[in-house]
Amino acid sequence: MSVLNQKKKAFGNIAALRTLTEGMPSLKTSSSFPSINNNGDTTTFLCDLIKSLVGYDALVQTITDTLVYNMPTIEREIKNALKIELKSIVSCGIDPSLPDFIKSSGTGIKFTVDKIDFTNLMKIDPNSEGGKIQYNDRTTNLIDSKDFNTFLYQTIQNNGSIEDWGYASTNNNILLVAFNSTDVSHIDPNNTLTVKAHPTYDTKTLTQLNNDYIDSISLFNTENLLTNIINAIFGTVANFTNKSLKQLENDAKTNTVIDKILNSDNKDVISDKYFSFTNEEQNKHQEEAKNRKAGVKTITTSNPVSTSISFATVTGFNQTISSSTTLLGKKDAVSTSLNQMSNQVASAAKNPVDHEAVKLGFIQEIINTITKTVVNSILSPKVVAIFIINYKIIYGPTATFNDPIDFLKKNKVLVHNITKRIGGIIIQVLLNIALKKIAELVAAGALKQQIDKTQSNLTQLLSLIGVSQNMLRQIKGFL
Repeated sequence: MSVLNQKKKAFGNIAALRTLTEGMPSLKTSSSFPSINNNGDTTTFLCDLIKSLVGYDALVQTITDTLVYNMPTIEREIKNALKIELKSIVSCGIDPSLPDFIKSSGTGIKFTVDKIDFTNLMKIDPNSEGGKIQYNDRTTNLIDSKDFNTFLYQTIQNNGSIEDWGYASTNNNILLVAFNSTDVSHIDPNNTLTVKAHPTYDTKTLTQLNNDYIDSISLFNTENLLTNIINAIFGTVANFTNKSLKQLENDAKTNTVIDKILNSDNKDVISDKYFSFTNEEQNKHQEEAKNRKAGVKTITTSNPVSTSISFATVTGFNQTISSSTTLLGKKDAVSTSLNQMSNQVASAAKNPVDHEAVKLGFIQEIINTITKTVVNSILSPKVVAIFIINYKIIYGPTATFNDPIDFLKKNKVLVHNITKRIGGIIIQVLLNIALKKIAELVAAGALKQQIDKTQSNLTQLLSLIGVSQNMLRQIKGFL
């Protein structure tokens, strides 16, 4: 049986059970169930199962559970993958000492800012309206921030000064970082960062430095991850910060690569074809870039409708979630924000009949975007920096990453592992909800069948002893 027929059979069985238990009518598969096809997209299929079982609220629950309760697990999985990949870059079973040039007394590792900042984040002030929702731990002077991106921004502003990284987040300095906008010796390019090990690491191994650095950084939090998801879909932040079309095309290319890997079989070899694009894909990237630069997304209902999420809405939910001090408070804030945004998107549909389908589509798109947004976190300066340090140590001072696709390609094992791990976590959340609801529906169906059988037996017995049909109907109504 084809995948398509298996899917149709599953939805048919659910529809039959819901009819038996007098549940709500099923949605039209043509518009509401995008997984009704022959591909193996597990996430979309599970979303459609949940839609057919309980609908919108359960999908919102999936997102809140993932963004609030599963964040520590997701961060731990990614950090473990980062450590394993760095270890594989360094050596096969050997734990080398730090080379003299990266020790505190050496010349250091040198690279220009653009080689680790693929999205030009360092050009955005953390205290600006756009920066407030992209940087974490914005302290008074920024240099003592627990977030490496925030620390790095201020290091660049402190042109020529050597700054210590690590103590704010781990009580242990790990790196010395300096920025020079102009090289008076005319040896290094302008806008060069120089990174050395802190003196306390001069006698330690490269693996110790790598692992301690990974432990010193925080990859994301709930509010910023949700912000990045909305930006990935609608381009809200990209529009506000006037991100260039080239940057947005790179974003689209990155997401295409992640999609290809996510939908690949676990046994597939991730070859170079995953990092090249057809003309059709290139055209799609350009179209996505234009839409995100404009801050809009077109959805198809009775007629194509242009939708958006305002920057004020994104800023509002970011502040509300960040100010919540408990997990329950964050969950309520996320749930409320999702409902407000889905209503805002649905209001763009002129036909009220389309509103529910638009809301469901919006929530499903968020679920589909979670994995891509999480994987994109490894393209942040805080992660790329430690990789470029290792690449230059192993492959020489000229080793570098040309762009985000080049980084993904050179670290394809890492990307594959993270994509599959995070996709697996989200699938597990969806599967748990789907199985619970299916079990409830099967139990209700079995109970209804037993009640119907009992009713039939009883009415037959009563009819044999002369009870009138009118009385039988009344008795049946009580059962």
